[in-house]
Amino acid sequence: MERLCSGLPKHNGGVVIVTTRLKEVAQKLGKQHRLQLVHVKPLDREICGHIFEEQAYSIRKSSNFSCDEATRKMEELKDQCHGLPLVAKTIANAFAVGFWRRRI
Repeated sequence: MERLCSGLPKHNGGVVIVTTRLKEVAQKLGKQHRLQLVHVKPLDREICGHIFEEQAYSIRKSSNFSCDEATRKMEELKDQCHGLPLVAKTIANAFAVGFWRRRI
């Protein structure tokens, strides 16, 4: 962490955001480096599902795939995102690209 922080401007508003799902890791980093910890709650299922669909459908539209099987699988996968937007985008992207490749 010291190496990362040494390259940043001092007292000029520079910020490094470190994320973790483990509270113990955040607390340890916070104590070692006098960091301000911010707990961010997961998004609710509906909002996270919207992010998932937006990502999956953006690829779906560009590749012209349409299938009831894909829609059912997307519904299953949305529940596995647990309110985490990056997970929603990553899983949606992987699903859409993988599905499109299998359809060629």
